[in-house]
Amino acid sequence: DQEQVLNWALQVCDVLTYLHNQKPPVIFRDMKPDNLILRHDGRLMVIDFGIAKVFEQGQRGTMIGTEGYSPPEQYRGVADPRGDLYALAATLHHLLTNRDPRLEPPFTFHERPIQLFNSGISPEFQTVVTKALAYDLNDRYNSAAEMGEALSRVLPGRRSLTASLGGPAINAVPQDVVPKWTFRCEDEVRSSPRVVDGVLYIGSYDHN
Repeated sequence: DQEQVLNWALQVCDVLTYLHNQKPPVIFRDMKPDNLILRHDGRLMVIDFGIAKVFEQGQRGTMIGTEGYSPPEQYRGVADPRGDLYALAATLHHLLTNRDPRLEPPFTFHERPIQLFNSGISPEFQTVVTKALAYDLNDRYNSAAEMGEALSRVLPGRRSLTASLGGPAINAVPQDVVPKWTFRCEDEVRSSPRVVDGVLYIGSYDHN
């Protein structure tokens, strides 16, 4: 389902934005369905940081990862944050088509467009995934935050959470929505929102 997978994709982009914004950046290097856990509240957890690597420009290392999901440069021992975007896109392709990339010839996603297997996927969503799957890392999105912004435009009203994880701020209110009231917090808003009987509850540090 497009909306469900889009929601998961935005969550993973938030995690990658957090990792890649560390000083120095942390590259996960093994994004795949097996390393994602879906919690009961609908949130995803990224697990197994056993081969995560601190990024150093131009540094090479041992080829490591999972065949089918790993980007081509990783086979040459190159670790780059944009490699995580490729692996995320490969994971999304798997979720949306039910075709395991480990069973297909490597780097042939362009031969298996998502809409060929899932007609419920919009051209916009397919375009985002295809761009992130580019063979040349310079043809992909420059960052997880940029990919998250592109994903957020696929369905109106869906926004990434990268602003809370050190990424660029994203306006979470559609332009045609007028708030009934506003207030200024003394501190940041940080909580786990809950919906009870159709009402959304969000807490903040100063108890407003």
